[in-house]
Amino acid sequence: MDYLGENFTFYLSLFNSSDHISPSMEDETSLIRFITIATILCFVAIVVNTVSMIAIKFIPGNLTSTHLLFLNLSVADLFGSLSTYLEIIPRMDVLWTHEDELSSSFKRIAFTQAFSFIFFTLFYMEGALTLFLISVLRYIALSQPLVYNRIASKRNISIYIVLSWIVSILVSLPGILAFKFDDLPFLEYWDYIWPCILCFILIIVIILYCRVSKGLWRRSSSANSRQSANDSYKAFVTSLILVVALVLFSLPYIAVKLIRVHIFSSTLLMVHYNFICYLPYINFIMDPVVYGLRTRDIRAGYVRLGESSGCFKGRMRLTPRDVKSKENSAQTDVSAMPLTATTSIIHVDKTTTKSSNC
Repeated sequence: MDYLGENFTFYLSLFNSSDHISPSMEDETSLIRFITIATILCFVAIVVNTVSMIAIKFIPGNLTSTHLLFLNLSVADLFGSLSTYLEIIPRMDVLWTHEDELSSSFKRIAFTQAFSFIFFTLFYMEGALTLFLISVLRYIALSQPLVYNRIASKRNISIYIVLSWIVSILVSLPGILAFKFDDLPFLEYWDYIWPCILCFILIIVIILYCRVSKGLWRRSSSANSRQSANDSYKAFVTSLILVVALVLFSLPYIAVKLIRVHIFSSTLLMVHYNFICYLPYINFIMDPVVYGLRTRDIRAGYVRLGESSGCFKGRMRLTPRDVKSKENSAQTDVSAMPLTATTSIIHVDKTTTKSSNC
């Protein structure tokens, strides 16, 4: 049994010729090792994303539009890890089903695998779209700060998030339709269309970040505040790390699955069973860890969460630098704006103060 998990029409063709399928693609030791590792990774992914969402809710002050996007990313990562974990069910079924019962259980195995990959598509696509939103907003903030202030309100961000979920559902919908309309020709190409959409999103994100990088360094070279330049650059690097991680951990996983649709290779199967199948978990775990460690106000949320639970009481306190950063982000999400715009805002505030004193 091969874990292809893409188009149910392919499952039906396998089901009609199931007498050619070997029921023992892996031994019991390998399966138990896979179940153990996958369970640990899935549990860690669920814990870190749940704790991250709670920490974001504990951030001092009001949540900004950026925080909402990070919350949405954690939700997608959490459910993505659960959908990936469904792979253990068909692999257990194949190994622990008697050979004379394999044909009768193959359809159930196929359904489980197909639903696993459909949900994986849904949540992984949502994670990619969330990073796409972050990158587009970052680009607009640096190139057109006045436009950013208008479109990046929490109400608008909430609308963008809902739309991104609708798009993700539409992308994964052909996989669901294949269960009912397996004779439709376009469903055969669903396996190849959605990875292309994902790759297209990633290409756009990389291009935008390259443009942002050039503009950021050009502005930071003439900025008065070196600290503000460092904060903006750190935010840029954080987002870039998340995009690169998504590329590195998704492309091998998807490519191997598509290759296995057409070519059976015991070597490729073992590579998937012992390495490739764990890559999505690593990505789901990395996201909250990366933006949690590199985002100052989220770190402040972790501190407050720890203090409320008694873990950090008397050990960790918010520094004046952390408080000042949170005040700025709560007002206008100014950390995402270009340095020149930030400097001009500060200059206007100082001028207004002097005039009122006179």
